[in-house]
Amino acid sequence: MKAESIKAPPLLKNLGLEAPSLSRVSIILNKAKFIEILEKGITLDNLNLLKNKVTDLKNVIRFYKDKEGILNIDFNGDTVSLRKDVLISELDQILEARTF
Repeated sequence: MKAESIKAPPLLKNLGLEAPSLSRVSIILNKAKFIEILEKGITLDNLNLLKNKVTDLKNVIRFYKDKEGILNIDFNGDTVSLRKDVLISELDQILEARTF
């Protein structure tokens, strides 16, 4: 199913106030925790274990069910904003890989 932008009334459309495409939704992550999870993945020497960790990360991002604290945003502003669809696509590429 292709994500489409929500149809705006002509007045809003002429003013450039259309709703953004649902596929371009950003997600805000705890930067330090995200980097920690990525660094742990780099150290794994088992492809199946790596894929399990990537699947876990993908599920956190897709369904906002977080046990790792990656979506637990600190008040210090140490966050990173990424397009959700692009990040999921990158994780899918890792899952489809046959070797590291």
